[in-house]
Amino acid sequence: MANNDELGKDVIERSVVVRLITKKAIFLGLLRAVLARKWRLAKGWKLEEVAANTFIICFSKRHEAELNVTNAPWRVCDGFMIVKPIPEDGQWRSVDFSISQVWVKVYELPPRFWTTKNATAIVERIGSEASIDQMWKNSFPTQ
Repeated sequence: MANNDELGKDVIERSVVVRLITKKAIFLGLLRAVLARKWRLAKGWKLEEVAANTFIICFSKRHEAELNVTNAPWRVCDGFMIVKPIPEDGQWRSVDFSISQVWVKVYELPPRFWTTKNATAIVERIGSEASIDQMWKNSFPTQ
């Protein structure tokens, strides 16, 4: 049997803390059903509400937690769900939900405006830049 520190670390690595940003009241059963359909999780995952619109999800597999953190925020129940890893100390209350990365896709921008300068200008209007993905022109990546 593994010692408690290793067991605790495993649970923390498979767990995330989630904050729902929505105007609707979301019940635990509804959220559980929506996530089960959306993510197609392995059996054995657990969902627990720890505060208003704040949940802890313990996945069966570590890669499920990593995948859902990487692809956050998620569109769920007419709102957004921010997913963050639980800190190593296991204190979910210390998670900062005031900042979250988002991926912005701009449609109908004429190709002549596909420049790093314009991409940076768009990002600056939204928030601070983490990275700008490769831009595409005529189905080919640009530099």
